[in-house]
Amino acid sequence: MIRFVSRPNAFSLIELVLAIGIVVVALLPIVALLPIGIRNNQSSVEDGRAANLLTLLESDLRNTHPSANNGRSTLLGLTLPYKISGDRIVINDAVALATLSGSYSTAIDRNDAPVALSSAKAGNYQASVIYTAKPSGNGPLQARLIVNWPATNTTQITDLTGRKGNYVEAYVTFSNP
Repeated sequence: MIRFVSRPNAFSLIELVLAIGIVVVALLPIVALLPIGIRNNQSSVEDGRAANLLTLLESDLRNTHPSANNGRSTLLGLTLPYKISGDRIVINDAVALATLSGSYSTAIDRNDAPVALSSAKAGNYQASVIYTAKPSGNGPLQARLIVNWPATNTTQITDLTGRKGNYVEAYVTFSNP
């Protein structure tokens, strides 16, 4: 007569507790990093949007004809670097340089539409252009373009020193017409 010794086909309670403990210890760091990853993702999205708005600002200033929209850019309504004089396009002499009056700003809402700075809400960006140097002779007009967030509830931006919040900027030149 052959006898078979039966062995249990299940795990013991101790083995189950150890396995669950190992899984918890392995997953805990991953779960702890989720909020950091979400925060970094949000920051990345904001940075990308600001860079896109900076490109939009530059193209708006470059591609709006000086005779259109009363000397303001079509999309954002900022003062253009050029004006029409007679039948020619010339540098806009009314553009103040590197001073408070030389900074032209608008807030931008979530739909990329300009809104008044005084009514800027959380989540709005602020687009500013500061004309920094007029051309001497046949040289280019220089400007500093800034997109910052959150938008300030003031009228202008001239200096970002000591400001809270984030910003991207670019220095551009507009050729002499």
